[in-house]
Amino acid sequence: MLFRSWMGDASSSATFGLPKDMFSERAPVEVQKGLVWAMGSVQGEREIVPYLARIADSNRNVEVRKAVVYAIGNQEYGDVVSVLRRVIERDSSREVQKAAIYALGNNDTPEARRALFAIIRDMGLGQI
Repeated sequence: MLFRSWMGDASSSATFGLPKDMFSERAPVEVQKGLVWAMGSVQGEREIVPYLARIADSNRNVEVRKAVVYAIGNQEYGDVVSVLRRVIERDSSREVQKAAIYALGNNDTPEARRALFAIIRDMGLGQI
């Protein structure tokens, strides 16, 4: 994709602005997903997780919301765990909920592990 080749392994918070400014729910789904990927590739920008969370809450397309939760799960900063938990608890799509659980499981923090164990326990899948 154009965005991936342009961004590479983005690490500058300044790189977040362009895909954010370009994002529109009226764009084709593949363009939206590419822009979400581009935003999620940027680390160290505090605005990314809240911005992506708003997309997760409002976008009608399941594929875009799945891309958003994966992008949120890749973030090192921000309220990643609580946003993913909210998606798991509130999103109407099982596919998006599963993507959020996967993203939570791939987030290598003690907070994410505790949240994942609590979700498993709350679902009645056993004691961990």
